[in-house]
Amino acid sequence: MMTNVYVSIIPFLREVSYQTVSQTTYEGEISETLSTASTIQLACFPITFKDLKVLPEGMYDLQDYKFYSVASTLLELNSIVTLSSMQFKITSLSDRIFDGGFSIYYGKSIR
Repeated sequence: MMTNVYVSIIPFLREVSYQTVSQTTYEGEISETLSTASTIQLACFPITFKDLKVLPEGMYDLQDYKFYSVASTLLELNSIVTLSSMQFKITSLSDRIFDGGFSIYYGKSIR
């Protein structure tokens, strides 16, 4: 059952850039290549203590972010999101398009 939960996310959407990461292996060496930067509308929030209680232990900290999208386009895992000169690697996602009209991405800060 589709709900309109996504409507509450819309006021917080902002345009951020992202790049997808592709990996190739040559003679046992893994090489990562970044795509050209594209933009996407995401609502960006820091991970809170409340989030840390339900996320896998030790995987995230308070410098990491969660990103909400109401678009049908899904970011790929390992994509790099740039937010105000900070970069985050998308490490997990929760696709709730069918039940709430949004997706949540969890980004690990690249330091």
